[in-house]
Amino acid sequence: MLVTTLAVLLGMAALAAAQDCQGVMGGSATYDVCDVCGGFGDSCIDCFGVPNGPNEYDECDVCGGDNSACADCAGVPNGAGVYDQCDVCNGDNTACITCDGLLNGPGRYDICDVCNGDGLSCRDCEGIPFGTAEYDVCDVCNGDGTACLDCAGVANGVAVYDACDECGGDDSSCTDCAGVLLGSSVYDICDVCNGDGTSCLDCKGVPFGRAFYDDCDVCVNVQDGDIANLLQDCEGVCNGPAELDDCGVCNGDSTSCLDCSNNCFNLARCFFPNLFDKNGQALFSFAEKKSQKSCRNC
Repeated sequence: MLVTTLAVLLGMAALAAAQDCQGVMGGSATYDVCDVCGGFGDSCIDCFGVPNGPNEYDECDVCGGDNSACADCAGVPNGAGVYDQCDVCNGDNTACITCDGLLNGPGRYDICDVCNGDGLSCRDCEGIPFGTAEYDVCDVCNGDGTACLDCAGVANGVAVYDACDECGGDDSSCTDCAGVLLGSSVYDICDVCNGDGTSCLDCKGVPFGRAFYDDCDVCVNVQDGDIANLLQDCEGVCNGPAELDDCGVCNGDSTSCLDCSNNCFNLARCFFPNLFDKNGQALFSFAEKKSQKSCRNC
């Protein structure tokens, strides 16, 4: 059985070898390079003429191309995209308008964001763009406002220390009473410059006191209870001999007031009130000698 099958196969092979690709016994038709029976070898060539080659026309009709030959600025083959004047694909010509409003103009923003600026408008006093340093009230950059204070603490004020080291002073606080700066002259207790303190003493040595010398050259102060001219006699003579008699007459003989109808108590009340109490009662006792007719005899 195996032998029979083999014989059949061999016979079929021999028959096939005698036929061309179209099945014609002894025919001349053959397969071309494109494996086409009786073909011309052009059915499988690429755009470069290479049978079964990889090359083909791209969308730009370029053999073996990458679609770039006809691509627009956006990379779309045969697309409508174009560059504007600012060289921006499909742009509206605004991308290259400078700060001065011109297409591709010369205007440029400086560091302070000022068109065509000089870069100074945003610098602080230390020259740092957008820095925080500023001038103080004394015009000192980053100062604390003390550099221009006068002695009274007023910025840019005019107060100064005088010769006495007093702010805003007029040199008077250390000028002595004689007008000498830092001099040693002082007012005495009597308010006299460089005085000895005696010009205002009263006779008792009290500054600005009220004591005075009376007519008898006795120092008295009536406000302290002193009696002026106490040494004068009844005639006004200091330490004089004159005195009042019993009738109150200076240098009298005590007879001018003699009245034997009156008693000595009545006379005594007139001339010696200190011998009676506040109720008029006598603080003494005596006997009257009428025969002598004189109050001296009481």
